[in-house]
Amino acid sequence: VKSDFSSEDFQLTLAQPLFQMENWYDYQTGKTIADKAKADLAAARAALLVRVGEGYFKVLKAQDDSRDVEREGEAIDQQALLSRRAYEQGITSETDFLETQVAVDSFMANREAARGVLTAERQNYAAVTGEIMPSLASLSNDVPIEMPQPATAQEWVQLARSRNAKLLSAEYAVKAADYDHQKAKAGHYPKVQMIANYVKTETHGGQAFTPASELASVGVELQVPIYSGGFVSASRRQKLYTADKIRDM
Repeated sequence: VKSDFSSEDFQLTLAQPLFQMENWYDYQTGKTIADKAKADLAAARAALLVRVGEGYFKVLKAQDDSRDVEREGEAIDQQALLSRRAYEQGITSETDFLETQVAVDSFMANREAARGVLTAERQNYAAVTGEIMPSLASLSNDVPIEMPQPATAQEWVQLARSRNAKLLSAEYAVKAADYDHQKAKAGHYPKVQMIANYVKTETHGGQAFTPASELASVGVELQVPIYSGGFVSASRRQKLYTADKIRDM
């Protein structure tokens, strides 16, 4: 008697970690790195504000210097005109006339230098702001000048330690490196996970009827690392060295 049959197996396995210290330290490392990125962004914003402020005041100073030189030029032009007339009329000597011309030449050099500085400062400011501004509004004469608060240097030191973005970034870097070291160290710890397994077998054909069979099980699996060729220990030492190096920076 010839009989043909086929069998089909379906299996589904689900695993849910219950205790894995590596994953927890990995999560903490990620959170700390995100906090460090926020601190770095805050430090970059603060640095940009400082650059904008410094550039603004440098342009204002260059504008004032150039304006002062131009005003000086009006007086020198008048003096040069009077000196030429006096020399042509024989009132002054050639030496006095040449001295006036030297003053005029010196003024022209100073004027070009002031204009060059103003152009350079405007370009430097444009490199920060992304826009070339022909002139900037000067500060008002009635700008209030107030004493800094808090008034003691020690309080400013405490504020800098607690709010300085660069210091916070460095602290987060050390913290992340410590978590990374703990993650590597956790490679020696056991792992616990819940396992759910479902198996269904169906047989088709044949002379005898074979009902489908189903098997479902739920259990807890414990994995205890014994030896991994020294990888975990080497990784732990390397992470510890990295953490100490970042801490000393």
